[in-house]
Amino acid sequence: MAESLLLNPKTKQRLEEFSRQPAPAILITGTAGSGKTTIARQLASNLLDVDIAKLADYPYFIHLQKPDDKQEISIDAVRSVIREMGLKPVIQGAGQAKRAVMIEDAGSLSEEAQNALLKIIEEPDIDTVFILTAEAESSILPTVASRTQRLGVGPVSPDDAARYFGQSHQPGAIESAWQLSQGSAGLMSALLADSDEHPLKQAVEEAKSFLQKDRYQRALYIDSLSSDKPGLNEFLNALSRVLAALHASAVKSGSRKQLKAISAARRQVNEAAESLSRNTSPRLIGLHLALNLPI
Repeated sequence: MAESLLLNPKTKQRLEEFSRQPAPAILITGTAGSGKTTIARQLASNLLDVDIAKLADYPYFIHLQKPDDKQEISIDAVRSVIREMGLKPVIQGAGQAKRAVMIEDAGSLSEEAQNALLKIIEEPDIDTVFILTAEAESSILPTVASRTQRLGVGPVSPDDAARYFGQSHQPGAIESAWQLSQGSAGLMSALLADSDEHPLKQAVEEAKSFLQKDRYQRALYIDSLSSDKPGLNEFLNALSRVLAALHASAVKSGSRKQLKAISAARRQVNEAAESLSRNTSPRLIGLHLALNLPI
């Protein structure tokens, strides 16, 4: 299974170990763009012995995620899963599990929903495997995390990426994608693909465009994000990646003046992200960044 994915060697080893001897629940953690959702889907496909293209239509694969118009996954959604758990699978497949429950971004589960989830993973059904994803273990309740095996998705190296993509892309494109993704396999794959479906890829393109605008245009763009905290957070993440790639390029070129400006810009973006996490006004954070970014 792991051979089909671009993975950090340690991540690959842990994934193969879990696939051979699955536990009732696993928590896959990694930064945005790390590829944890792809890993989760591939793991479910493998455990159920169902082609990944047919996974969404498989009756005993349950995919729980935050609705686009909601801030969290509700307790009602988890209760619905519990009801389905009461129905025993009638298909006797060749896989190591008869049912898989994938909870994407488990950190968005409400506290009530997490407590309800805890009750069913404390006394797991032997036919069911729970696959949770989250950006960090700290985003879910310790009582839930402690009932799972943990799999951290690490960044891939440039050599790993070059071997994986082989002759399908020019070396320069692979290097550029690696720099922008900072080794995050999911984002790197999206950057090298023709599709624009990955939200972080879209944010990276927006960040590139942002740096080409003047201060007034930057302020207008940031103001349009001020009512969308998750969107602003994703934009700051993307802007940080773009600046990291520019920093690497400046180091190679030896431009001290450019390097100093980019370093200062990276500090400002990091400070803005930290302020946003402390619930400072998104509008104030964005406008300060738009008007003071030194590049």
